[in-house]
Amino acid sequence: MLGAESHSGTTSQAINQEFSSDARPYGLVCGYIFKEGQAKAITLEDYARWQAGDGLIWLHFDIRNARARQWLSEHSGLSETAVHTLLSEETRPHVWREDDSLIMALRSINFHPNAEPEDMVAVRAYADKHKMITARRRSLTSLRDLAGSMADGVGPASIAHMLIHLTGSLTMQLVSAIDSLEDKMDALEAGVLDDFRQQRRVHVMELRRKCILLRRYLAPQREALARIYIEPISWIDERVRMQQRHIADQLVRYVESLDAVKDRAAVVQEELASRVADQLNTRMYILSVVAALFLPLGFILSVFQLKVLGKPLVEYPLGLPALVLAIIIAVSAQVIIFKRKGWL
Repeated sequence: MLGAESHSGTTSQAINQEFSSDARPYGLVCGYIFKEGQAKAITLEDYARWQAGDGLIWLHFDIRNARARQWLSEHSGLSETAVHTLLSEETRPHVWREDDSLIMALRSINFHPNAEPEDMVAVRAYADKHKMITARRRSLTSLRDLAGSMADGVGPASIAHMLIHLTGSLTMQLVSAIDSLEDKMDALEAGVLDDFRQQRRVHVMELRRKCILLRRYLAPQREALARIYIEPISWIDERVRMQQRHIADQLVRYVESLDAVKDRAAVVQEELASRVADQLNTRMYILSVVAALFLPLGFILSVFQLKVLGKPLVEYPLGLPALVLAIIIAVSAQVIIFKRKGWL
């Protein structure tokens, strides 16, 4: 048992190092040949001698490496469209059929340390009946898991099953990200009645931004996955099509969940804005009432400052009591009128 654990740990470390290193020839991150559930590692030299009857091939490249880009362009034997997709800088999720092969650009959640999930990682792939060639610029967990399985000698039954593993893994990775967004949304909704400070409004805006960015890639990816089981590819049988359709339906549900979170965030944001507006209106109303109360008082004071027979009214013996009485009467009259009007 200890020996098995040691071997598993060594394999995992080797795969992690393999996926993080650019030192392999021609930027080949990993290469495997598999047949009847068995897999073994190969090099590009082995691939040059490979024939279809030898087994199925998977080559995975890091296209940050200039030699990887050169090999794909000059020695891969792929069409110009396939090479362009594998080497593209920015990719919108899509799936194209070319003869009896598929050319794909898909997106995965970014699990790198200190990375935002909505900063999605692109995976580009070419697949036909006998081989799959994938390319990336940043490491992907789903492909690392697949490489780990093959490094242990276990390979998929076919390229179609390998495709299911890839698309299924990319889709399942969305669960944790969307669950996290829903939990944050629940917390914001629970606290909105007690706290509508600026900081909470910023949190709602940030949540909406994340939903929008995620949906930007997931919506076209939903359509791309649907094309995989719709396109008439000979090496994808009916059972695999049904599995692929199930994966696409899962992605549809995740996109709908994302839309629901985005809509809930919009409602909360509107509620927060409404509360802030109500608070501002209340303050402005109070200021208006105070100003209305002091307006006649200013007029009364100005009247009592007028000179009659050479001196202001306030300086006469009954001037000050008359001034106070006039102010009391004016304020009382205003309060009575405001209450009858429902303004107080």
